[in-house]
Amino acid sequence: GWKIFDSYDQSIKILSFDQKNILALQKLAYLYLETEMPQKAESLYEELLEISSKTPALFTNLGLALFQQKKYEEAILAYTKAIELDKEQGERHSNLGKVYFVVGNLPAAEECFLEALRRDSRNIGFLYLLADCFLEDKKFSEAKKWYTKILDLSPYDEAAKEEVRRLKAL
Repeated sequence: GWKIFDSYDQSIKILSFDQKNILALQKLAYLYLETEMPQKAESLYEELLEISSKTPALFTNLGLALFQQKKYEEAILAYTKAIELDKEQGERHSNLGKVYFVVGNLPAAEECFLEALRRDSRNIGFLYLLADCFLEDKKFSEAKKWYTKILDLSPYDEAAKEEVRRLKAL
């Protein structure tokens, strides 16, 4: 807990004499994200993007700050920009998929989760997101297929076992 205060104090101190110190701004913005102050994080990430608009991680973190505030359309834009700058990170596609899921655009969410899995086919978290999305979309055979894939990778996963049992009963 104290490290957060040390980092916060250190960042504030640096910014008091160098307002455009990128590392201090990044650290402070991240601390705001971690301590659930997304409005402050959003503001700092916007400022950072004015300085460095080619950094995908900044767009990803901005997307998270916007998502936490339920600014879904803006979060979609931020995550999309992060993906344009770095298509290879599965997590970026997964983040975008989560926003589409929340706003009810299940086909777009499914595509994002599939893209994430193309980059990391053994990621249990991505597999769950995709399976849950198909379940929500009432595509039961697809959901069962992906829950089964989870069990192929993690045979003792009780939640996946339960979903497969439920889906077989339909």
